[in-house]
Amino acid sequence: MSNPLVTIGMVTYNSERYIEDAITSVLSSSYTNFELIVCDDCSTDTTIDKVKSFKDPRIKLYTNKINLKEYPNRNKIITLADGEYFIFIDGDDMIYPHGLDFMVRMLHAFPTCAMALMAKRSTRFYYPIVVTPHQFYVSHFLGESFLRTAFTSILFRTSVLKEVRGLSEDYPNGDDFIRLKIANSHNSLVINDNITWWRQTPGQASSNLSKHLEFYFLRQRMYHYFLNDTSCPLSEDEKMDAFFNIRRVEWQIIIGKIKRFKFTDALKLIKGLNLPIHTITCYFKSRKIKDPFSAYSPVKPLRVSFADNPFSNIYSK
Repeated sequence: MSNPLVTIGMVTYNSERYIEDAITSVLSSSYTNFELIVCDDCSTDTTIDKVKSFKDPRIKLYTNKINLKEYPNRNKIITLADGEYFIFIDGDDMIYPHGLDFMVRMLHAFPTCAMALMAKRSTRFYYPIVVTPHQFYVSHFLGESFLRTAFTSILFRTSVLKEVRGLSEDYPNGDDFIRLKIANSHNSLVINDNITWWRQTPGQASSNLSKHLEFYFLRQRMYHYFLNDTSCPLSEDEKMDAFFNIRRVEWQIIIGKIKRFKFTDALKLIKGLNLPIHTITCYFKSRKIKDPFSAYSPVKPLRVSFADNPFSNIYSK
């Protein structure tokens, strides 16, 4: 394999407690050809001083003059990136020393794939596996989604990130948006999990996001956006089933609010989601399910050839 440059993007905001661990984990990588772009969003603590204490020339520090917020800040890093590949390791996360080398070698070996996503062990998949746009969308809307991983668990081709103009700033879950945006027209590579370490702490934005009604409105609007997109890889029947599942989840959330006597929240959701009352019947019906990988099992798992795995001693490329 050649030695392509990798851009590691690190957004920070008052990250003094964990920033040294995050940077040290990156600098400890066995893969050394990278640039670490740190973009600080007007921290008021000692984050910037701690970043400056590292003297490694691969670290590039940018400080915003105004607070951009999360996704504009991420997009700023994407525009600055010079690497062939791109990954976000935020100021409170860490990557294992072998992680970058593993991810880069995997994605580099599968040039038709636009991103490499980590996934937990599956009895039907012997990773890595190549997932087509249709398989990705059917899995997400009608099966078991490939989005159930932290944003730090994805390596992108930088050219594709720039091609789709980075992350959407219109949705609070823009990391899901970018994955669905890329997956609707590019193959994805699914690889082994536990290469990066996403720190979950009380009070962080991502842990509180789903508690807000606005999150539900925008998430459901995002799903409608992709299902109505002309490039959506699903068939018309599959789209109808996907819309049914979306309505079913919406009513589950609303009825859950009612059961907890949160009637005001329930009414806001009905109005905000523009839900016709007759669609409440979705709540009482089973989820529409379709498995694009039904042909695979522990007896016959989905896998690529050993000769296509870049870590194999019979790697053929």
